[in-house]
Parts: sequence; C-alpha cells; structure tokens
Amino acid sequence: MPDEPGPAEASTAAALDIRSLRKEFGTAVALDGISLRVPNGSIFGFLGPNGAGKTTTIRIVTGLAHATAGTVRVLGATWHTIGRRSRARSASSPTCRASTTG
Repeated sequence: MPDEPGPAEASTAAALDIRSLRKEFGTAVALDGISLRVPNGSIFGFLGPNGAGKTTTIRIVTGLAHATAGTVRVLGATWHTIGRRSRARSASSPTCRASTTG
C-alpha cells in the first residue's frame, strides 16, 4: 500500500503515534481526542488515575478494541494493514494484576 512505510522508513518511524483517539461506549466518552508520540528507542510510562482511559487506550493500541475515531500507528503501520503473523508476534496482556501476601 502506498501509505505504508517500507523497511527503511519503518526503522525511523515513531514506536507509537496516536492522533486524536476517541472511544465512545454508547453515550459515555472514554477517550476524547488523545494524541501522543513515543519516539523509537525510548522508554515511556503511561500513568493516570483510575478511569482516565489507560486500559482503553492500550486495548486500542494492541488491536483488542476499535477506536470510534482517530488513528494509531505502531512503527508506522496500523493494525488494519499489517498481517496476522505480525499481530501475533506483538501479543500483549493489557492488564496485569499482582497479588502480594504477607
């Protein structure tokens, strides 16, 4: 596809590029126009209070949920344009829960 990066462009693309991301659940707006860019090779923390939309954003980024509007690119590609094999290689668990005893 002409709008997808080739091998050279993918290596210089942002690790994550989110533009005007919006997610609605019926009349409730979970995400309202989130935009952020994580440069390739950087470490990024995604923090916020409960209910801020962190898990919803990560579910959209990983392809587990669909956005109402906006775009998400991972290394220059969208979930719609990369193959099933590539999606399987990037498998993630959007929520991890730790249990401590003691």
